[in-house]
Amino acid sequence: MNSKLKIAQTAFDLFITNGYKASTMSELVKQSGLSKGAFYHYFKSKQAVYDYVLEHYFLKYYQEVNWQDFAELNYKSFEAVLNSYYSSLLNEIRELSHNNFSNYFILFFEAYKNNAEFKKTIREFYKRLENIIIKKLLSEQITKEKAKLMAIKLIAKYEGFLFYLAIFPEKSEQINILEDF
Repeated sequence: MNSKLKIAQTAFDLFITNGYKASTMSELVKQSGLSKGAFYHYFKSKQAVYDYVLEHYFLKYYQEVNWQDFAELNYKSFEAVLNSYYSSLLNEIRELSHNNFSNYFILFFEAYKNNAEFKKTIREFYKRLENIIIKKLLSEQITKEKAKLMAIKLIAKYEGFLFYLAIFPEKSEQINILEDF
């Protein structure tokens, strides 16, 4: 692992353990095991590390979605792809957070509250996802009002599952990646 990624991983671990505000630059430098000069070579400030962590450990999952993959799918196939997406996300969060879903989401919502660009990216993702679901349902002769409600329910189903695991992380190992979901 290169030094920049080592710093990012250290920062991510500290941020999900202590939160952004409670984590100090001296802790970040000390925990990384690198010299202060090496640390500052990659990141000029705690904010710069935080921005990188948000990009690398959160936003990339929302930005890397290939929306074209959904274009030709019918609703049932789309839902299977969505299930696969959330299964992968679940595994990534489990691995990144060392099965500490609640702290992962605490950091997520702290960023959502305090970082306008983060909030914008997340909102755009869910709005786009909702619109795709609505479009798929409309093509299956569902009314617009019902399609809107069904889209919200589908997204809530998966997000609710992640929220449930934030409350009961010990159950994540018992659940075989949304297979029965």
